[in-house]
Amino acid sequence: MFLELARGLARQTLASPPAEDLEPAERDQAHVLALFRRVITRPPSDQELEALLQYFHAQRKRLTAGELDAAKIGDEESASVDMAAWVMTARAIMNLDEAIAKE
Repeated sequence: MFLELARGLARQTLASPPAEDLEPAERDQAHVLALFRRVITRPPSDQELEALLQYFHAQRKRLTAGELDAAKIGDEESASVDMAAWVMTARAIMNLDEAIAKE
């Protein structure tokens, strides 16, 4: 169920993209902000944002290099590298202490 939730969050993130006139890096940042707010309900700190962006880019690089299988992570044969990287980023956010033990 946890992985299915991460996949759903990734799909929502990619289905409602920010403004098309943004550069790819700005778009990635907007996606991280949206994911984080959806799960944690507050904006990330600058350090959190940077760490999550680095994580997303590292996972995308691993997927592109073939170290990880996007189809298995995204649970569909046509899952893109970006989709799988967003699933992994959503899982990372969902694993934060603040997401698990909200008061």
